[in-house]
Amino acid sequence: MIDSDDQIRAAFLADILANPDEDGPRLVFADWLAQRGDPRGELINVQCALVHATGAERARLVNRSSDLLYRHGTWLDEIREIVRGVETKRGFVASINATALVFAKKCGPLFDREPIQELRVTKPTPRDFATLAKTPHLGRLRSLAFLEPVKLALESQVHALGDLLAMLAHLHTLDLRLAVSDECEAATREVLAVAKLPALVQLKLLVRGSDATAIVAGLANAKLPALRRLAVRGKDAITALRPSFPEVEITSSTD
Repeated sequence: MIDSDDQIRAAFLADILANPDEDGPRLVFADWLAQRGDPRGELINVQCALVHATGAERARLVNRSSDLLYRHGTWLDEIREIVRGVETKRGFVASINATALVFAKKCGPLFDREPIQELRVTKPTPRDFATLAKTPHLGRLRSLAFLEPVKLALESQVHALGDLLAMLAHLHTLDLRLAVSDECEAATREVLAVAKLPALVQLKLLVRGSDATAIVAGLANAKLPALRRLAVRGKDAITALRPSFPEVEITSSTD
């Protein structure tokens, strides 16, 4: 019995979702699409090549990718109706912008067809910590970013942050922005001190508060064995953290 095109397409997609870091399954799918006149095949090839391209060749590929998405990116329309922003890499959706509530309630089915690895949380609130922690497809992400500072005014909100961090053992990249009230400074420092993020490679931690440096310094006791890049706000925070992370590239960030 000969498989239908839908069955073949589903098998290709299952292989891509199971091996999101590998170009091979994507390029095989791209050839199959190209044989059927589907321009997404070229998009996959172009964006896979773009990862390693430099100079004039990179500029050409960027332009070609943009053109293909503009003329043939209708397959993204349904996704754009759900989330606020979409970024494609290597021919598939890699990153989305969404509120935590939309991510939790509406984005699960997207993971069945796109190897999404990054969520950028828009309009974040303290309630989002609990919402995200309870979302099953959170575990499919490798990168999580809060695009604005989350205001922590109650210790219960700080504890919710701690609960979320405990669910992020799989994460490779975290961009966490906090605006901490005086009443929550000690609790926030403690939550950071006991954080265990074994897979985390890159962390941006921006804290606003009257004792922001002391809060960030709590990170010195966190378990971050894979960390290689750390961005914090201010020279004092860098000085406080450097002895604990001698092999980590620590930089100052103001955004």
